[in-house]
Amino acid sequence: MQTKAHENWGIFKNPFLNNTSYKSFYIATADHESKLKNAKDEELIFPFWERYSPLHEKFVNAYTKWEDAKSELKGATMRVDKKQDELNRAIGMWDVKIQTVFFHDTPEYQTILPYKRNPFQKGGRETRLAALNRLKEALNRYPSLTTVAIEVNTFYQSFLALRDQQQQLNRQLHDASEELRQTREKAADMMYRNLLGLLSVLGVDYKVAGFFDIGLVRKQYNKPIEETDEEDLVLDIQEPIDEGDIIVSE
Repeated sequence: MQTKAHENWGIFKNPFLNNTSYKSFYIATADHESKLKNAKDEELIFPFWERYSPLHEKFVNAYTKWEDAKSELKGATMRVDKKQDELNRAIGMWDVKIQTVFFHDTPEYQTILPYKRNPFQKGGRETRLAALNRLKEALNRYPSLTTVAIEVNTFYQSFLALRDQQQQLNRQLHDASEELRQTREKAADMMYRNLLGLLSVLGVDYKVAGFFDIGLVRKQYNKPIEETDEEDLVLDIQEPIDEGDIIVSE
Protein backbone atom coordinates (compact mmCIF):
# COMPACT_ATOMS: atom_id res chain seq x y z
CA MET A 1 0.00 0.00 0.00
CA GLN A 2 1.26 3.42 -0.92
CA THR A 3 1.90 5.57 2.15
CA LYS A 4 2.52 9.27 2.61
CA ALA A 5 6.23 8.57 2.67
CA HIS A 6 5.99 7.22 -0.89
CA GLU A 7 3.98 10.08 -2.42
CA ASN A 8 6.98 11.55 -4.22
CA TRP A 9 8.49 8.23 -5.26
CA GLY A 10 8.02 8.07 -9.02
CA ILE A 11 7.59 4.32 -9.22
CA PHE A 12 4.23 4.61 -7.45
CA LYS A 13 2.89 7.07 -10.01
CA ASN A 14 1.19 5.36 -12.92
CA PRO A 15 2.28 7.47 -15.91
CA PHE A 16 -0.47 5.96 -18.05
CA LEU A 17 -3.16 7.27 -15.71
CA ASN A 18 -1.94 10.17 -13.60
CA ASN A 19 -1.02 12.55 -16.38
CA THR A 20 -2.90 11.48 -19.48
CA SER A 21 -6.20 12.74 -20.85
CA TYR A 22 -8.74 10.39 -22.38
CA LYS A 23 -7.60 11.29 -25.87
CA SER A 24 -3.93 10.77 -25.15
CA PHE A 25 -4.69 7.54 -23.30
CA TYR A 26 -6.64 6.35 -26.35
CA ILE A 27 -3.43 6.73 -28.34
CA ALA A 28 -1.39 5.01 -25.64
CA THR A 29 -3.67 2.01 -25.24
CA ALA A 30 -4.06 1.49 -28.98
CA ASP A 31 -0.29 1.59 -29.36
CA HIS A 32 0.31 -0.82 -26.48
CA GLU A 33 -2.34 -3.34 -27.53
CA SER A 34 -1.18 -3.31 -31.14
CA LYS A 35 2.45 -3.90 -30.24
CA LEU A 36 1.55 -6.74 -27.90
CA LYS A 37 -0.70 -8.27 -30.55
CA ASN A 38 2.08 -8.19 -33.12
CA ALA A 39 4.33 -10.10 -30.71
CA LYS A 40 1.73 -12.40 -29.13
CA ASP A 41 3.14 -15.45 -30.91
CA GLU A 42 6.11 -15.19 -28.57
CA GLU A 43 5.45 -17.38 -25.54
CA LEU A 44 6.59 -14.77 -23.05
CA ILE A 45 4.50 -11.99 -24.58
CA PHE A 46 1.19 -13.79 -25.14
CA PRO A 47 0.01 -13.63 -21.48
CA PHE A 48 0.50 -9.87 -21.43
CA TRP A 49 -1.55 -9.40 -24.59
CA GLU A 50 -4.22 -11.87 -23.46
CA ARG A 51 -4.93 -10.03 -20.21
CA TYR A 52 -4.69 -6.54 -21.68
CA SER A 53 -6.67 -6.86 -24.91
CA PRO A 54 -10.15 -7.16 -23.27
CA LEU A 55 -9.51 -4.07 -21.14
CA HIS A 56 -8.34 -2.15 -24.19
CA GLU A 57 -11.49 -3.15 -26.09
CA LYS A 58 -13.73 -2.06 -23.22
CA PHE A 59 -12.01 1.32 -23.06
CA VAL A 60 -12.31 1.84 -26.82
CA ASN A 61 -16.02 0.99 -26.69
CA ALA A 62 -16.56 3.31 -23.74
CA TYR A 63 -14.64 6.10 -25.47
CA THR A 64 -16.79 5.72 -28.59
CA LYS A 65 -19.95 5.78 -26.49
CA TRP A 66 -18.70 8.90 -24.69
CA GLU A 67 -17.92 10.70 -27.94
CA ASP A 68 -21.33 9.75 -29.35
CA ALA A 69 -23.06 10.96 -26.18
CA LYS A 70 -21.28 14.30 -26.40
CA SER A 71 -22.30 14.74 -30.03
CA GLU A 72 -25.92 13.84 -29.33
CA LEU A 73 -26.11 16.24 -26.39
CA LYS A 74 -24.53 19.00 -28.43
CA GLY A 75 -27.18 18.55 -31.13
CA ALA A 76 -29.99 18.45 -28.57
CA THR A 77 -28.68 21.61 -26.92
CA MET A 78 -28.60 23.41 -30.25
CA ARG A 79 -32.23 22.45 -30.85
CA VAL A 80 -33.24 23.76 -27.43
CA ASP A 81 -31.32 26.99 -28.01
CA LYS A 82 -33.06 27.42 -31.36
CA LYS A 83 -36.46 26.87 -29.77
CA GLN A 84 -35.64 29.39 -27.07
CA ASP A 85 -34.71 31.95 -29.73
CA GLU A 86 -38.02 31.24 -31.45
CA LEU A 87 -39.82 31.98 -28.18
CA ASN A 88 -38.32 35.45 -28.13
CA ARG A 89 -40.13 36.18 -31.39
CA ALA A 90 -43.27 34.16 -30.71
CA ILE A 91 -44.16 35.97 -27.50
CA GLY A 92 -44.15 39.24 -29.44
CA MET A 93 -46.70 37.89 -31.92
CA TRP A 94 -48.87 36.42 -29.17
CA ASP A 95 -48.75 39.67 -27.26
CA VAL A 96 -50.02 41.56 -30.30
CA LYS A 97 -52.83 39.05 -30.84
CA ILE A 98 -53.86 39.26 -27.19
CA GLN A 99 -53.99 43.05 -27.39
CA THR A 100 -56.36 42.87 -30.35
CA VAL A 101 -58.85 41.44 -27.87
CA PHE A 102 -57.72 42.96 -24.57
CA PHE A 103 -55.78 46.23 -24.58
CA HIS A 104 -52.65 46.34 -22.39
CA ASP A 105 -54.27 48.42 -19.63
CA THR A 106 -57.26 46.11 -19.14
CA PRO A 107 -57.62 43.72 -16.18
CA GLU A 108 -57.83 40.78 -18.59
CA TYR A 109 -54.50 41.60 -20.21
CA GLN A 110 -52.87 42.07 -16.80
CA THR A 111 -54.21 38.65 -15.78
CA ILE A 112 -52.85 36.97 -18.90
CA LEU A 113 -49.47 38.74 -19.09
CA PRO A 114 -48.84 40.34 -15.68
CA TYR A 115 -45.13 40.77 -16.42
CA LYS A 116 -45.61 41.37 -20.14
CA ARG A 117 -42.91 39.66 -22.27
CA ASN A 118 -40.11 39.60 -19.69
CA PRO A 119 -40.52 36.03 -18.33
CA PHE A 120 -40.36 34.67 -21.89
CA GLN A 121 -37.26 36.59 -22.92
CA LYS A 122 -35.18 36.54 -19.75
CA GLY A 123 -34.06 33.83 -17.36
CA GLY A 124 -33.19 30.18 -17.79
CA ARG A 125 -35.05 27.54 -19.71
CA GLU A 126 -37.06 26.26 -16.77
CA THR A 127 -38.20 29.81 -16.02
CA ARG A 128 -39.37 30.30 -19.60
CA LEU A 129 -41.11 26.93 -19.70
CA ALA A 130 -42.92 27.79 -16.48
CA ALA A 131 -44.01 31.11 -17.97
CA LEU A 132 -45.31 29.32 -21.07
CA ASN A 133 -47.24 26.84 -18.97
CA ARG A 134 -48.85 29.62 -17.00
CA LEU A 135 -49.72 31.55 -20.17
CA LYS A 136 -51.45 28.61 -21.83
CA GLU A 137 -53.52 28.00 -18.69
CA ALA A 138 -54.48 31.67 -18.49
CA LEU A 139 -55.49 31.79 -22.16
CA ASN A 140 -57.77 28.79 -21.73
CA ARG A 141 -60.09 30.97 -19.65
CA TYR A 142 -60.88 33.23 -22.61
CA PRO A 143 -62.77 31.64 -25.55
CA SER A 144 -61.98 34.68 -27.69
CA LEU A 145 -58.28 33.73 -27.47
CA THR A 146 -58.65 30.04 -28.30
CA THR A 147 -56.47 30.28 -31.39
CA VAL A 148 -53.65 31.90 -29.41
CA ALA A 149 -54.08 29.33 -26.64
CA ILE A 150 -53.64 26.50 -29.14
CA GLU A 151 -50.51 28.11 -30.57
CA VAL A 152 -49.02 28.60 -27.11
CA ASN A 153 -49.82 25.05 -26.03
CA THR A 154 -48.31 23.60 -29.22
CA PHE A 155 -45.15 25.63 -28.71
CA TYR A 156 -44.97 24.68 -25.04
CA GLN A 157 -45.29 20.96 -25.72
CA SER A 158 -42.62 21.14 -28.42
CA PHE A 159 -40.22 23.12 -26.20
CA LEU A 160 -40.84 20.80 -23.25
CA ALA A 161 -40.16 17.69 -25.35
CA LEU A 162 -36.88 19.13 -26.62
CA ARG A 163 -35.85 20.10 -23.10
CA ASP A 164 -36.71 16.64 -21.74
CA GLN A 165 -34.66 15.01 -24.50
CA GLN A 166 -31.74 17.30 -23.72
CA GLN A 167 -31.80 16.43 -20.04
CA GLN A 168 -32.08 12.72 -20.81
CA LEU A 169 -29.03 12.94 -23.06
CA ASN A 170 -27.21 14.89 -20.38
CA ARG A 171 -27.79 12.02 -17.96
CA GLN A 172 -26.64 9.55 -20.61
CA LEU A 173 -23.44 11.54 -21.04
CA HIS A 174 -22.91 11.50 -17.30
CA ASP A 175 -23.23 7.70 -17.30
CA ALA A 176 -20.93 7.38 -20.33
CA SER A 177 -18.36 9.59 -18.61
CA GLU A 178 -18.39 7.42 -15.51
CA GLU A 179 -18.03 4.25 -17.57
CA LEU A 180 -15.13 5.78 -19.48
CA ARG A 181 -13.40 6.81 -16.28
CA GLN A 182 -13.67 3.32 -14.85
CA THR A 183 -12.50 1.55 -18.00
CA ARG A 184 -9.51 3.87 -18.31
CA GLU A 185 -8.48 3.22 -14.72
CA LYS A 186 -8.60 -0.53 -15.24
CA ALA A 187 -6.74 -0.41 -18.55
CA ALA A 188 -4.13 2.01 -17.22
CA ASP A 189 -3.59 -0.16 -14.16
CA MET A 190 -3.04 -3.24 -16.32
CA MET A 191 -0.77 -1.32 -18.69
CA TYR A 192 1.40 -0.35 -15.74
CA ARG A 193 1.36 -3.96 -14.53
CA ASN A 194 2.47 -4.99 -18.02
CA LEU A 195 5.34 -2.54 -17.87
CA LEU A 196 6.54 -3.95 -14.57
CA GLY A 197 5.87 -7.51 -15.72
CA LEU A 198 7.75 -7.11 -18.98
CA LEU A 199 10.68 -5.62 -17.09
CA SER A 200 10.60 -8.66 -14.84
CA VAL A 201 10.45 -11.11 -17.77
CA LEU A 202 12.75 -9.39 -20.24
CA GLY A 203 14.91 -7.46 -17.83
CA VAL A 204 15.95 -3.85 -18.31
CA ASP A 205 16.02 -4.17 -22.06
CA TYR A 206 15.25 -1.82 -24.91
CA LYS A 207 12.62 -4.30 -26.11
CA VAL A 208 10.37 -3.36 -23.18
CA ALA A 209 10.19 0.23 -24.33
CA GLY A 210 9.04 -1.01 -27.71
CA PHE A 211 5.70 -2.08 -26.24
CA PHE A 212 4.77 1.40 -25.04
CA ASP A 213 4.40 4.92 -26.36
CA ILE A 214 7.45 6.08 -24.48
CA GLY A 215 7.31 9.51 -26.07
CA LEU A 216 3.87 10.10 -24.60
CA VAL A 217 4.91 8.83 -21.18
CA ARG A 218 8.06 10.94 -21.14
CA LYS A 219 6.10 13.98 -22.25
CA GLN A 220 3.44 13.55 -19.59
CA TYR A 221 5.42 12.22 -16.66
CA ASN A 222 6.54 15.48 -15.09
CA LYS A 223 3.49 17.52 -15.97
CA PRO A 224 0.74 18.40 -13.51
CA ILE A 225 -2.49 16.48 -14.06
CA GLU A 226 -4.25 18.21 -16.90
CA GLU A 227 -6.99 17.03 -19.19
CA THR A 228 -7.44 20.09 -21.32
CA ASP A 229 -9.11 18.13 -24.07
CA GLU A 230 -11.84 17.02 -21.65
CA GLU A 231 -13.26 20.37 -20.64
CA ASP A 232 -16.39 19.35 -22.52
CA LEU A 233 -16.67 16.05 -20.67
CA VAL A 234 -20.16 17.10 -19.69
CA LEU A 235 -21.45 19.96 -21.75
CA ASP A 236 -22.81 22.96 -19.89
CA ILE A 237 -26.35 22.94 -21.18
CA GLN A 238 -27.74 25.30 -18.58
CA GLU A 239 -27.95 28.97 -17.90
CA PRO A 240 -26.53 29.70 -14.43
CA ILE A 241 -29.13 32.34 -13.62
CA ASP A 242 -31.82 29.66 -13.50
CA GLU A 243 -31.50 27.73 -10.25
CA GLY A 244 -34.15 25.29 -11.40
CA ASP A 245 -31.97 23.82 -14.11
CA ILE A 246 -30.23 20.50 -13.59
CA ILE A 247 -26.49 20.78 -13.86
CA VAL A 248 -24.47 17.60 -14.16
CA SER A 249 -20.77 18.03 -13.61
CA GLU A 250 -17.76 15.93 -12.86
